[in-house]
Amino acid sequence: MPATKTLMFTDIVDSSAPTRRLGDKAYSTVLKQHNDRIREIVGSMLAKVRQ
Repeated sequence: MPATKTLMFTDIVDSSAPTRRLGDKAYSTVLKQHNDRIREIVGSMLAKVRQ
């Protein structure tokens, strides 16, 4: 039986505003925290996470 594959996309609503407010470097830290949290949540469901 073939493995099931699921794609998940996330969106940070109105991300342009905090990017302008924080600057690219600081916002990249926020984005990394978001991505790390998503990996943690999905990983806790025994899923394999790729970026």
